[in-house]
Amino acid sequence: MNRTHLQNILLLVTEMVLLSLLVLSCGGSSDDPLNTQDLPIFPPIVFIADKDSGGVDELYASFDDGTEIVKLSNALVAGGDVVAFEISPNGVYVAYVADEETNDVFELFVVPVDKVTSENAVKVSGLLMAGSGIKEIAAGEYAFAWAPDSSRVAYLADQSTVNVIELYTNLPEGSSNINVSGELAFDREVEEFSWAPNSSRIGYTAKQVGIDILNLFSALPGVTRSSTQISNGLTPGQVVQSFKWSPNND
Repeated sequence: MNRTHLQNILLLVTEMVLLSLLVLSCGGSSDDPLNTQDLPIFPPIVFIADKDSGGVDELYASFDDGTEIVKLSNALVAGGDVVAFEISPNGVYVAYVADEETNDVFELFVVPVDKVTSENAVKVSGLLMAGSGIKEIAAGEYAFAWAPDSSRVAYLADQSTVNVIELYTNLPEGSSNINVSGELAFDREVEEFSWAPNSSRIGYTAKQVGIDILNLFSALPGVTRSSTQISNGLTPGQVVQSFKWSPNND
């Protein structure tokens, strides 16, 4: 055996040893060439689809590679669809908007993300009348949001009076529906709202004091009509353009 041939054999053995060490360091083995034991666990993923009935959009959750899919939304009235949803920050619940009980009356529902077949979603918006519903901000975008600590869900709706959009909150199980905004005259509305980072209050803008003044208010999320005007001193024609909570509000 010449010197060159021996060097080639030694080089090949060295490469095989290094490759074996690399496989072992990555947790692989000859019996598991794809390292399947190291693949990540699938977290739940929520989606809207007309999976069970063509043209009827419903809410689902998948818990693996698509083998286990659970329907989260309740049975829908003829013509009904799920149109929007938001998962709670703690990942336990999902809130969704649907005309589930009455066609074209869009209400808010909450269901656990890990719903089993026997569980039903709970309606957290109050009794809504024909022509009323959760406020649609833009096409397919509705005014509802979870508290950062997932304790309550807030939404805008003309729940008490048609064409008077007010701010409401409720617990995830639907047992505490509260109007937290102040009294509004006919054809006025809460424009937008935002949760404080620590979930202690909700800020919102509304023409609550005068028809031509868009003021800023702060309300307690669990107390009826608890708002306090923040933007004092505005005169007719003046408006609060935008607002944000400071992150240091603990």
